[in-house]
Amino acid sequence: YVLCVGYEPRKNIPLAIGAFADAARSCPDIRLIVVAADAAHRAAFDALARRLEVADRVVVLGRVSLQKLVRLYNISDAFLFPSRQEGVGLPPLEAMACGTATIAMNATAIPEVVGDAGILLDTSDQREWASAICRVMTTPDLRRELALRGQRRASGFSWHRCAQDTMAVYREACERPA
Repeated sequence: YVLCVGYEPRKNIPLAIGAFADAARSCPDIRLIVVAADAAHRAAFDALARRLEVADRVVVLGRVSLQKLVRLYNISDAFLFPSRQEGVGLPPLEAMACGTATIAMNATAIPEVVGDAGILLDTSDQREWASAICRVMTTPDLRRELALRGQRRASGFSWHRCAQDTMAVYREACERPA
């Protein structure tokens, strides 16, 4: 399975579905799961999958519990995150923490989260995304390496560390002369 999470336009889910459709021609055994909370977007994603003739291989889910989302990350072989704009990029961090090979857009804060633990793409070219999907899905050693690097990278992030870093910024700001 390839997993994708999101529904807002900036998450770029149509790119993920289109890239999956291209990849599915070369990798006939793969499936895509899209977690999209909004009913209108779910319908649009289903329609796009039908138009691209991969509806039988694409499952579009609504809102899922945190426990189910963790299970989805854990059963997926790859995670796609073609988002064009992120403040932090929690979904790739969650995927990496679960040991899921991650393919993400090299934009905004995403590279800071993913680093060298995933495949970062500088493009919205559907064929390049499809190529990355096929490479990950057909190369078990690459998939395992990305999973291990992702888990190591994710272990460096924590809410405790985030709070400490935020406090340090506040202290520095308060110590500056007005």
